[in-house]
Amino acid sequence: GDDVLVCGLPLSPTAALQSLQLAAVGAGSPAFFPGQDADELAASLRLIPATVLAQPTDAAAQLLDDLDEAGAELSTVTTLLLVGAPTDDERAEAAAALARVGVSAAVLAVHVPDGHRLMWGECRRGGTGLHTYPDLELVQLVDPETGEASSDGGPQEIVLTQLGLRGSALLRWRTGDLADEVAT
Repeated sequence: GDDVLVCGLPLSPTAALQSLQLAAVGAGSPAFFPGQDADELAASLRLIPATVLAQPTDAAAQLLDDLDEAGAELSTVTTLLLVGAPTDDERAEAAAALARVGVSAAVLAVHVPDGHRLMWGECRRGGTGLHTYPDLELVQLVDPETGEASSDGGPQEIVLTQLGLRGSALLRWRTGDLADEVAT
C-alpha cells in the first residue's frame, strides 16, 4: 500500500497488464497506466511520485534513457519492475540504464507465461528465480525438442498444469519458456 506504480506497458488486454492492475488494487496502491509512449510516461512521472516503474523487459533500458531525456522525475523510483522474464543481459542493461540516469533502485522481474492467468514474481528478499503458486499449479520441465521429461542440464521448457482454478484448465501446457530448474 506504500508504493505508487507507474506502468509503461502497452495498453492492450494482456495477462501481464491485467495482473499488474489487479495487484495494485489488491495492495491498495495507486497505479497509473499511461502506456509505453515515453512522453506520456514522462508527463505522468512529473506529476506522480512513483516508487515502482514497470517496463517491458526488452525495452526497459532504452525507455529509461528516453525518460531521462524527456525530463521525467525518476528520483522517487525504488523498484524497476521488468515485465517479462529477463535474460542476464537484459537485467544488466536495465541496471546500467538506472545507473546512467542516476537512480538507485532494485531491479525485479514478473512474468506471465503465454496462455497462463497467473503472474510469477521475484522476491525482494534475495534468491533468484520467479515464484509460482504451488497450491494452484504444477510446474514441470521437459526437453524442448521432444516434450519428454528429462533430467539433463541446461534450459528446459516449462510445462504447466493448473490446479484449483475455476473455468478452463491448462493441462500440461507447453509454454515455450525455458528454465534451468524448478526449485521446491
